[in-house]
Amino acid sequence: MTDTPRTNRDGHPCPSWCVTDHDRFSFHTSETITAEAPRYRDCHVRAIQYATHGGPQVQVAADGLIRVDAGDAGDLAAIIEQLADATPDEHRELAAVIRKTAADIDGG
Repeated sequence: MTDTPRTNRDGHPCPSWCVTDHDRFSFHTSETITAEAPRYRDCHVRAIQYATHGGPQVQVAADGLIRVDAGDAGDLAAIIEQLADATPDEHRELAAVIRKTAADIDGG
C-alpha cells in the first residue's frame, strides 16, 4: 500500500501542516490556534497558503485580519512583544500613526 500525497482539488500538493477540507476549499490551512487577549477578544492564528499565488503566510484574526509572509511573522511577534508594556493610549497613538501613514500612501 502506498501513501498518496494530499493535494487540493486543483492538484496542488498540500504542505505538511495542511488540514483543509479540500472538498470545500482550495487553499491550504493549518489548525487554528487561539490566543486569549484578556478583556478584549481572542486572537486566532493559523498558517495559510493560496495555491494560485505566493508562499505560506501567518494569518492573525481578532477584530480585524492581517496576513504576513511566514518569513516576516517573527518581526510581527517582536513588535507585539515590545508593545507589552505600552499603555492603552500609546497603543491608540501607534494605531493612529499606522492608519495615517497608510492613508498618506493611498493619497487620502
